[in-house]
Amino acid sequence: MGIIIKGCDCIKKEDLTESKETECNQKQPLNSIIDVKINLKDFVRQRNENYLDVYDKLEILGKGAFGDVYKVRRKNDKEIRALKAIKKKSLKINELKNEINILKEIDHPNIMNIYEFFEDENYLYIVMEYCNSGDLSNKMDDYGLLSEFILKYVMYQVFLAINCLHMKKVVHGDIKRENIAFIKKKELKENNIRKRKEKDVFKLFNEEKEVQKELLEANNVKNLSEKAKMLLKELSKYEIKLVDFGCAKMKKESKKDKKLSGIIGTAFYCSPEVVKNNYDYECDEWSCGVLMYILLSGIPPFDGDTEEDIFKKVLNEKPNLDIPQLSHVSKSCKSLISKLLEKDPNKRIKCPEVLKDEFFNNGIRIGDLLVGKKEENDEILKNFIKSKSKRFGGTEKKESKFKTAVIAYITLNFVGKTEEKKVDEIYRQLSLGDEKHIISKRTFQESMKSIFDQLTQEEIEKLFNDLDDNNNEEIEFHELIKGLSDQKKLLTDKNLREAFNFFDNDSSGEITWNEIANVIFNGKSIPENVISEFLEEIGQNDVNISINYDEFKRIILNE
Repeated sequence: MGIIIKGCDCIKKEDLTESKETECNQKQPLNSIIDVKINLKDFVRQRNENYLDVYDKLEILGKGAFGDVYKVRRKNDKEIRALKAIKKKSLKINELKNEINILKEIDHPNIMNIYEFFEDENYLYIVMEYCNSGDLSNKMDDYGLLSEFILKYVMYQVFLAINCLHMKKVVHGDIKRENIAFIKKKELKENNIRKRKEKDVFKLFNEEKEVQKELLEANNVKNLSEKAKMLLKELSKYEIKLVDFGCAKMKKESKKDKKLSGIIGTAFYCSPEVVKNNYDYECDEWSCGVLMYILLSGIPPFDGDTEEDIFKKVLNEKPNLDIPQLSHVSKSCKSLISKLLEKDPNKRIKCPEVLKDEFFNNGIRIGDLLVGKKEENDEILKNFIKSKSKRFGGTEKKESKFKTAVIAYITLNFVGKTEEKKVDEIYRQLSLGDEKHIISKRTFQESMKSIFDQLTQEEIEKLFNDLDDNNNEEIEFHELIKGLSDQKKLLTDKNLREAFNFFDNDSSGEITWNEIANVIFNGKSIPENVISEFLEEIGQNDVNISINYDEFKRIILNE
């Protein structure tokens, strides 16, 4: 059956003043160096050079009303990324930077990463993670409807992403097929599927009807047929990324109870409260319900020839889940769609409850699949604990805030995808036991004790603090990558040179205190005692410092 729904751009993008420039991360008073927070996403900065001096443009990935997206390759290490070129005349400047500000606040494996941005007279250029396997719209165009098991695999990750957004006070506002992208972690091995002309796993699933049924009915991966295990392994190589935050809004803490206004999103996916121009986070859950309906049936639950026709149905009609196109869908899946398409946002199911819903937790649990091989994860965590053992006895001091910042910058920009994938699985394992799906101090403590029962409470506390660079009582994704990465591999001469150039904003060949403060403190006022402590950590005693590359290298490598 053909897919009859067509994607379209956001209807309007107004009233984005709820989103503001990201404030300096040092929001609490600084009484000592301990209070200084290092937030990896603070290192997403505007660069002064022309983006073509840093990246080679390879091909165009997509065209839109506000600009184009290109596949680019970083010149110094051949890393592939995506570059979004947005016409400055098409939107207000604060709207253009809205996407950057929001992505700088969010750090989750299922949300597209942002690295840096450039600006010239006509365009704003945002450099982002490259999703190498298309999006849900592409998949449906190529292979038709999604099987229910793939839907479960995809949507579980979508809800994890939205759950993270809502905890960070962000409304995405434009959940749709085109904004659910895929990263394929590894290429298919020839001996796994006899190559079969490298068929996409979505195509393979659609060819194997019996396997689809087996996966939905199975309670344990161990009991699956070899063919089902093979396809499940291939599916696990695809990771979901929520993309395009052009319609997103970040709610101010002072206005957390105030509803949002301004029609956002795409007509088919708009919730009743968005149509009424008075909405909140729950509009994203509604859009997910619409998305699930479309992925399984190929048609939207509320259709019409015009936006006005669609909106009337959204407000006045109930979704029909008894259509022939959904006859193959399980009761638990239909039940969840119905809860998501509840017209009253106060009664609509929210992300934390969605992730606990029967649909995701009967049979093979998707959360367990995303963890990968627990034994391998535990071994990496054990090695991390051993590497920090000197700190337990007090023979090794915590790294300086400057070194923490340098490693954070390198982590964000130069950790390889293979290493990131393994940490991704560990992140999911450690967050799985928390109802908010974060690595909280409690869940970290429980995990560490189960892996290494000799650890004391004090030792676990030190481990947690070593990872929690921004002191927010949560270990975020890139904090975990930084903590578990091999520093010898990270702190290469090439990477250190890149970090030095990042701090050396005026390209003078020397780093001054003002340049350090501008990066770490965003130029905010800093108490004298904190400045003194910071400088003392790097062996300096005067703000009139001038650090060349050799001195910088000695400081970071503790030489």
